[in-house]
Amino acid sequence: MCSELDSIIRRQRLKPLFQPIVDMGSGQQLGVEALIRGPLDSPLHSPGALFKAALRDGQLYELDLACRAAAIAAFAQQQHHPDLLLFINVTPAGLKAEQSQRGATAQVLAEHGLVPRQVVIELSEQYAIEDPELLKAAVAHYRQLGFLVALDDLGAGYSSLKLWSQLRPDIVKIDRYFISGIHTDPTRKAFVRSLVELGRATGARIIAEGIENREEWQQLTRMGLQYGQGFLFARPAAEVPPEAAIALPELGPRSIQPQLQRLSARQLCQPLPPLTADTSAATAWGLMQTRRLHAMAVVDEQQRPLGLLTRTRLMEIFASDYGRALHARRAVGALLASSVVIAELQTPLDELGRQVSAEPEDASHWYLILTEQGRYAGLVAVRDLLRQLAEAQLQSARYANPLTELPGNVPLHQEISARLEAGRPLTVLYVDIDHFKPFNDHYGYARGDLVIRQLAEILVAEASPEGLVVTHVGGDDFVLVGDREAEAEAVADRILSAFELSLPHYLDEAERQRGGFTGHSRNGEPCFHPLPGLSIGLVSADPARCSSHLDVAELAAEAKRMAKRQGGGLFCSRRRGPQPQWSSEAPALELVG
Repeated sequence: MCSELDSIIRRQRLKPLFQPIVDMGSGQQLGVEALIRGPLDSPLHSPGALFKAALRDGQLYELDLACRAAAIAAFAQQQHHPDLLLFINVTPAGLKAEQSQRGATAQVLAEHGLVPRQVVIELSEQYAIEDPELLKAAVAHYRQLGFLVALDDLGAGYSSLKLWSQLRPDIVKIDRYFISGIHTDPTRKAFVRSLVELGRATGARIIAEGIENREEWQQLTRMGLQYGQGFLFARPAAEVPPEAAIALPELGPRSIQPQLQRLSARQLCQPLPPLTADTSAATAWGLMQTRRLHAMAVVDEQQRPLGLLTRTRLMEIFASDYGRALHARRAVGALLASSVVIAELQTPLDELGRQVSAEPEDASHWYLILTEQGRYAGLVAVRDLLRQLAEAQLQSARYANPLTELPGNVPLHQEISARLEAGRPLTVLYVDIDHFKPFNDHYGYARGDLVIRQLAEILVAEASPEGLVVTHVGGDDFVLVGDREAEAEAVADRILSAFELSLPHYLDEAERQRGGFTGHSRNGEPCFHPLPGLSIGLVSADPARCSSHLDVAELAAEAKRMAKRQGGGLFCSRRRGPQPQWSSEAPALELVG
């Protein structure tokens, strides 16, 4: 086996495959990860077998370097958009060994016409790290050369958050263990949600690995993850995808996000003309004066932004003694602001706001530079960004529930009214948590909020693929709107089952065994409270008999009351419209389950 490994390395028989890493909102490719395979006819075909043999035979660094060389060569030979990043896996042992052969990776890149800023060094956490200080030095060396650094397989290995703190990676990839089935596992959700917040606090981009189905993708995007990788988007292949974006799978008609257009930096972009680095300060000042500009971007020959020149900076150098005479011919490339926020056009405004808030106060941060696939597109005034964010927050407060981010009462009324006016079929599910107030009082509002969020995610997961609109109308009350009664009934059954399965995660074991807990009644008397459950009222409204959303709300509320009266579960009403005030006809109701 040792001679087999020697042969593979010496004869360069390693085959790289590439798997895209995508923006899960737009499909835009951030980069591709190079995944290495041995020869098909070899017992060392799988990467696990390859690296196990190398570790046993003391050839880990030799294999590591051969893998890097194969990946770089294959990547350089293919056509792809110029801003695509190449993610290369490197073992800690390989990084440490490179201390004695500095520049080996950069040399391979140069031979193939690539530069370090196009490459991300992925440091796997699955290998033991015996000398953290030497590893930190190796990472610092890569950074000085211009490489980005990623921490791979977070949560699967030896040191997790400690390694994150020591290395301060640019990118963190969450191990697939925490992604698989995340839409049904509260523990995985809590873990990933905390990593998203930590990434925002440290400025690291977070990538979810191993996304295999639409439910995992929807859950992750709802939790704020921007980037993902997995079979759902693309399987590893020998060819690098040449297009800038990957076609995303179809989402269900409605998702957990409010029915509002997601705002991006593109909407605020001002396509102001840029300067080149050799433009003189006098020329730049004249342009700013003539066009009444406060800042201009400076770009290179490929229209990539180099930095920002502000009116304030020019005024400073011209205001000194003999300032204009000394600096008028000076190239603006030497006068750029020390730092500036640069973002892509599709960056969500909330993410852009976080980038701005992380920067120190400085006049240069009154403007941001926007790019499209790395090339200059325009500027954004920070005041415009803040104004738009404030307006979006006000609109979100009116239209969406802040706890679940689901559409609220106003979108629900609009949806029902639109269906009634169009004469479309209208089936409504009114979902309410039974015994929720005692649960909230006993366990605390924090756990109560977790249960409400869990129910919201169950509703979206079960209802969206069937085309039902999911809304959160307040507290523990949710309303779903769809077309067909039979479809809605099947969805309700799945919701009841999923909620019952998820509830034990939020209960103490002893109380779960007892089927409830001891609390107090509204009069303050000790009493036993059963565990929470769901009551779901179902009604199909007749557009010819309902004049407004108020009529439909009355029908749905009555069906929910009947569900509670029967002790929970699903209750279907036969009523199709409001009962005329002059009629003595009793409501016709049908009990289901």
